[in-house]
Amino acid sequence: MEGSRMGRVWRSGASFAWRLQSWQRVPWLLPVIVLLLAVAVRFHHLETQSLWNDEGNSLRLAQRSVGDLIDAAGRDIHPPGYYLVLKAWIAAAGESEFGLRALSALQGVLTVALAIALGRALFSRAAGNWAGLFVALSPFAVTYSQETRMYAQLALLSAASLWVFVRWLVAAAYREKAAWRWALALALINAAGLYTQYTFPFTLIAQGVLFAIWLVWMRRTDARSPALRRMVTGYAALNALALVLFLPWLPTAWEQVTTWPRAGVGLALDEQVRTVLTWITYGNTAGDVIWLRFLWPGVLVAAAIWPGGERWGLPVIWLAVVVMALLGSGAYREANLKFLLPAQIALALLLGEGVCRLWQAAANGQAQARAALGLFTRQETRAILRMLAAVCAFLVAIGQAQALDALYNDPAYARDDYRAMAAAITADPRPGDAIRPGRGRCADARRCAGRDAPAPPHLRVVLGRGGARS
Repeated sequence: MEGSRMGRVWRSGASFAWRLQSWQRVPWLLPVIVLLLAVAVRFHHLETQSLWNDEGNSLRLAQRSVGDLIDAAGRDIHPPGYYLVLKAWIAAAGESEFGLRALSALQGVLTVALAIALGRALFSRAAGNWAGLFVALSPFAVTYSQETRMYAQLALLSAASLWVFVRWLVAAAYREKAAWRWALALALINAAGLYTQYTFPFTLIAQGVLFAIWLVWMRRTDARSPALRRMVTGYAALNALALVLFLPWLPTAWEQVTTWPRAGVGLALDEQVRTVLTWITYGNTAGDVIWLRFLWPGVLVAAAIWPGGERWGLPVIWLAVVVMALLGSGAYREANLKFLLPAQIALALLLGEGVCRLWQAAANGQAQARAALGLFTRQETRAILRMLAAVCAFLVAIGQAQALDALYNDPAYARDDYRAMAAAITADPRPGDAIRPGRGRCADARRCAGRDAPAPPHLRVVLGRGGARS
């Protein structure tokens, strides 16, 4: 009876494997499906909610002339790169909620494409597809792909930087003629990242650590010191070019970063870690996630970094640098967790590789080794490993899907309703009324609401979340 049951499990696993192999005969199909899913979840309800405070500020800056925009950004806490891109985007897409947020949504879709490409470059085609799926479904990534701010662009440029870095490293190691083109592209992307957000250097630090580790490994396996010197010179040159391009803004950046208050939250370290893991694994709308639910993503990460694997150092170091920079800087608070978007991509790469390594372990010598212990037959071991890969991947993906539903439908995660505020104070103006924006509130409720209605002569005082009036 027990053998018959295990036989059915094995036949089910074999049937699924056959279907998977048949899909792999059309290698472009799965990435297209993942990208279509990314488009669907990022453009879904894109314009349903009104613009809120920070989005209204983005629009106000983008409406200025280029000179005024750069000058105003110098008094903000963010560099002007995103605002300049938004200004150009507005010329084509307009100033509606949908038009403004479509830029971030498109950048989010491109980030999914780069996650697929990076997973393929590091691991395999299948690992890239899985990584893209985990980024596509992430409510954390979707949230900032539906906001008129620079964080989707931060994630996009971070992923682009690591992908081009890998391509340059391979091209330079094999002395390909295209190496200088990849180096130039990397310098330009890194400069664009510096002009986008001041946490982008965390990705650059991860690159530097990876390059140093790669050099040590190359010295142990290849004594061609002239080739290594050329690569060191090339890496130094491309970073110098990125720095030169950023040099005009460097004094302003230094002043903004060093004078901005950190305002961290004094939360216990284990709670900080649990919140960070929740956001980058299941999403910012997953609620309070118990530690047990990190078991299945933990199994996938363990499988990814299990001895015998290759190139997992890049996502591990990338993830560690970004997370440790936030936790170690004393800047931990919920409003700053958006800086972890690159870490979400790094974790997705590890999860994708973990799924593939568990699945492939069932088809290679590891299955025989486990069967040799006498606990299971070879076929049973293969079925168990593949079932473990499928169950862990399913539990992570279903957790993300449930959090996506909360993102769309739970009022607790809705933005402040400036649209309703603007409608109320426009419909019922009274003498002596005025808007008094509190901390984190928009000074122009009509603009935050995406309305072009003429302002009434006097506006009522607007206080608190949701537009309560007094």
